Amino acid sequence: MKLSTLALVLAVPVTLIQAQSPLSGLPQGLVMHDTSNTGTGARSVLKKPAGDKHLVSFTAVNNAAPTYTTEALLHHLVDPEVAALNFEMNAISTGNDNLPIQAGPYAGSEPEYWEVVSGGQSGWAAISLSVSDDPEVPPAGTALASRYTGPGNGIGSDLFSYWFDTNVNIPSDLIDVAHFDLGHEHIGAGSSSQITGLDTYMPAVVESRGTPNHVVQVIRKWFFTLTPDTVTNITGPNWSTYVGAFNCLESHIGTNYVYTADWTPGSGWSKISVEFTPAELGLTGGGDIDAIAFFDVPNNRERIVFSLSLATSAGREQLLVGGAEVLGASSGNKPLRVSGGARITAKIGIGNATEVDAICTYDPEVISENYGHWIALPVENTTADDIGCSAARYRVYDNNGFVLGEQLLLQATGLPNETAAIGWIVTIEGSSPVIIRKIRTADRMEAVMPLPPGVEHVTVSAVYASRTQTLYSWEVRLLRQ
Repeated sequence: MKLSTLALVLAVPVTLIQAQSPLSGLPQGLVMHDTSNTGTGARSVLKKPAGDKHLVSFTAVNNAAPTYTTEALLHHLVDPEVAALNFEMNAISTGNDNLPIQAGPYAGSEPEYWEVVSGGQSGWAAISLSVSDDPEVPPAGTALASRYTGPGNGIGSDLFSYWFDTNVNIPSDLIDVAHFDLGHEHIGAGSSSQITGLDTYMPAVVESRGTPNHVVQVIRKWFFTLTPDTVTNITGPNWSTYVGAFNCLESHIGTNYVYTADWTPGSGWSKISVEFTPAELGLTGGGDIDAIAFFDVPNNRERIVFSLSLATSAGREQLLVGGAEVLGASSGNKPLRVSGGARITAKIGIGNATEVDAICTYDPEVISENYGHWIALPVENTTADDIGCSAARYRVYDNNGFVLGEQLLLQATGLPNETAAIGWIVTIEGSSPVIIRKIRTADRMEAVMPLPPGVEHVTVSAVYASRTQTLYSWEVRLLRQ
C-alpha cells in the first residue's frame, strides 16, 4: 500500500506545538530521585516502558539478560535488600553510548572536542538529557523554555534531546535542533521527582535476552557512579558490610570514580570494580559525577562523556569528555561541543547555572531500513513539520518472566492542534498491509498492535492528514533475531 493511499483514507486553522523527536516513545532506563525524601533509599533504578507508560521496576527475564536492580547488583552480600537501602547510583550506562567525537582546535593551543557524523551520505547522532528541578530561567523559544513554568513543577523528570549539526540527509527538524521529548506526566512522576540517571539501552539489552542486534552491542556490563550519601553510608564503620560487593579498596570509593560490574549468564553481576579513576578524568581535586555516557569498545575505552554537579564543577562546563585519550588536556577533561564550537547545552536552553543531571548518547552511524530486532528509531522521516515518530517492537512477559508474545507500539508526537488523523501502515511479512487509524485527540497519540508468533520482519509507515495538510512520515523495518 502506498502512503498516498493511506492519506486518502485518513483525510478529514493549524497551530503547531513544540514537537518531540523520534526518541520520545522509546523505553528508557532511569534512576529516579524523590527530592522530598532525604532519607536512605530515595533513588531507584526503574524502567519506562515503550510509549507514554508509567515507571516500573526492572525484573529478571532469563539468565542471559541482566537484571538492572540494586538488589541484583549486591547479591554477593548477606542481605542485598537491606544493603540496597544505603546504595544509590548517581549516573548509569550500559556501555552502548556511542558518540563520534573528534578533537578540534577551538580554544587556543589545546583542542576542544566536538561531535561529527561520519556515516557517508546518511547519518545522525543525538544526545538526550535531563536537568535539575530548579533550573535558571531558560531563553525564550528554546526546548527547555517550552516546559519551564518555575521551580518545583516537574521539569526535573522531563527528557530533552539535541540532534547534532553534522547530521546529514535526514529531516531538517533532526539537524541542529533541540526537542522536548518526554514529560514527567507521561511517566507518572510527581513534581518532586528527579531523573538523575538515564540509559535508553537498558530495556533494549533486556529485550535482546543476550542476543546481539543492530541497536545494542548487548554489552553485559553496568557502569555507574555513586551519590555522596552512598559514599558516606557504605564506608567507614559500614565498609565491612559492603566490602563483599567490591573488587577495590575502600579508599577507591568516591563520587569522582566510575564503577563497573559484569553480568555472567547464570551467575549474575560480578563484584564492582573501578572503570575510571579521578586521575584519569582530571578530578583529583574532587567532583561529583552525576551523569555519564560511555561506549565500551576497545578503541574508545579511555574516553567517556560525563557531567559534574554544579556544586563541584569548579567552573567546568556541564558536558565534558574525559579519559586518557583526551589530547592536550592537562586537567584530564575538555568540554564537548557541537562542530562549530558552540555549547550543546546552549542549544537546548541550558544556562551556566542549570544542572545537567542525566545523559545518554546515540550514534547508529548510517540510516538503514533495518534498525533493530526489538526497538527502532525511525529517522527516515520525510515529514515537513516537527512531528516526532517512534516505533518499538517488544516482548510481553508474565510475572515469572515467561514470554507471552510480542507487541508493536507506534507513537506520534507534536501533532498540530486541529481536527486530523494519524495512521500507520503495518506490513507483516507474507501478509497484506494493515491500516491502524486514530483520530487526533491529543498532541501525543499511540497505537499498540499484537504481533503473531515467529514474525521475522515488520515494516511500518505513517501518515498524518488533516483538512489543510498531509504529512508523510517514515518507513522502517523492525527485525526479529
